[in-house]
Amino acid sequence: MRRVTHLDDARTSRRFLVGFALLLWAAAAPAATVEVQVSGVEGEVRDNVEARLSLRKAAQEKENDAAVLNRLHRRAPDEIREALQAMGYYQPSIQTEWLGQAPDFRSVIRIAPGPVTRLDVVDIKISGEGADEPSLKKTRDQLPLKLGDPLRHARYEQAKSELLRAAYQEGFLDAEMSRRWLLVRPESSTAEIELTLDTGPRYYFGELSLQQEELNDDFLRRYIDIQPGAAFDPNRLNQARFALTDLGYFSSLEVQARRAEAVDGHIPVTIIAVPAPRARYRAGIGYGTDTGARLSLGADFRRLNQYGHRLESNLQLSEIANKLQANYRIPLGSSVGEELSFFGEQSEEMIADLDTRKLTLGTALDRSPGDWDRKLYLRYEREEFSSQTENGSSKLLIPGINLSRTRIDDPVRARKGWSIFGDVHGAARNVLSDNGFLQGRVQARLVLPLWDKSRLLLRGELGGTIVEEFSQLPPSQRFFAGGDQSIRGYGYQSVGPRNAAGEVIGGEFLRTATVELETRLVGNWGAAVFIDAGGADNDPNTPIRRGVGAGVRWIAPVGTLRADLAHPLDGDRRGVRVHIGIRVGL
Repeated sequence: MRRVTHLDDARTSRRFLVGFALLLWAAAAPAATVEVQVSGVEGEVRDNVEARLSLRKAAQEKENDAAVLNRLHRRAPDEIREALQAMGYYQPSIQTEWLGQAPDFRSVIRIAPGPVTRLDVVDIKISGEGADEPSLKKTRDQLPLKLGDPLRHARYEQAKSELLRAAYQEGFLDAEMSRRWLLVRPESSTAEIELTLDTGPRYYFGELSLQQEELNDDFLRRYIDIQPGAAFDPNRLNQARFALTDLGYFSSLEVQARRAEAVDGHIPVTIIAVPAPRARYRAGIGYGTDTGARLSLGADFRRLNQYGHRLESNLQLSEIANKLQANYRIPLGSSVGEELSFFGEQSEEMIADLDTRKLTLGTALDRSPGDWDRKLYLRYEREEFSSQTENGSSKLLIPGINLSRTRIDDPVRARKGWSIFGDVHGAARNVLSDNGFLQGRVQARLVLPLWDKSRLLLRGELGGTIVEEFSQLPPSQRFFAGGDQSIRGYGYQSVGPRNAAGEVIGGEFLRTATVELETRLVGNWGAAVFIDAGGADNDPNTPIRRGVGAGVRWIAPVGTLRADLAHPLDGDRRGVRVHIGIRVGL
């Protein structure tokens, strides 16, 4: 017994040594890599094949086990057939080769997709109470399924989804596809599709009730597009929730469609709204190279009465400007943001080399006709300004209008979109004004996605003034360039015409432009390179100043924090200037 035990111990030791040696060999062996080569298909067919290939995914994820890679290579033909069938190719020829020597391998895949399967029968019917509904017929006629088209399984699934979605939006909440038939004949490369949408009964909006006590019900109902007796559309429930949330009066909202209580197909709707605190207080500190250190304090009173009147006040203190503002807002119309406002502001500001003190009183009417936001306003401004060599003052009654429109995919950090803003305003001498002028200004921004995690930002601005007596035009109505939002590499509002003493006094015309390439590197960190150009002058052909530079970006929940180093290419000043700021959206 003892000899057997010794023999077993010896065998165990040898097995341990062999296993340990294999582990050392595996650890020392170089990691395997594979190059995947696919030929014979192009475009969306190739894209679908590539997306289905487990071997391609493993290679991208740095899988380095040769046995695993070889097993995925052998699985490739079955995956490719599934991918080709989804695109309508049912008779492919697929050849694969596993080439190379450890640790570098090559998977060569040659595909002859064969003839594409085409639709020779497309029969789509609508039955039930909504059989004659015009919107459902329109949806059916626009489906991506036509005789002679290549068979695409994704389009078949899309057609079913679009029919059901259209039915739900028209109040047919019990709609279902009672027939779903897809027959493929590989021998003749043809296919037939038969679909029948059974709409079932139609539902309607019933009584709308609001459970809240702070605001007038009729005032809130202006923002809710739900009319008793209209076809029940689930999207309108979400729209009502978003609209009431955007008003800012409530801390939480719940929209209930009580389908179990429906009577004769009419579904009652209840909205439960919990009010937010009546007052909201704000405080903030920050730093920007245009403003220096800054402090802001604010108080917003959300509900001054049952019709949603609001009062907003704000105090801003910084190294170059101090402002006290108040704005009384009266909601109008049925869209969030449409309002009549009355505002006032007392400010002291250093604009370029000019010190200004200004009192502003005014009113504005905000509307959103169509796709544009429009503001009509009337301001009365009294401004005193001075520099080391001159003093002045002005009184202006300024009517104006501005239009704006924005289309972006993300309100915080857009990858694709654009915005445009235009403003025209002026004053007439002797109409509560001691000078006459007309001024226009246009700003445009565009962001385009480039390769993965990168975007191109373009910005342009033009401004022009017609004025009777420029020396009496206050600094707040003159154009300046330079700074974080203008031409980096130059100081804030340091670019513009100068007087005999060399002080920057601003000009009648403005033009600036920016081209910036931004990319995300690691996590929330990114980098950018840019070129800015432009200027301000009393001549429409303003002298151009250019600045180039690079910076780092940190993507925060509130926007993109920027820290740039910019170098001026024109003028007398040289060196590098730091610009720190934040960009939201575009």
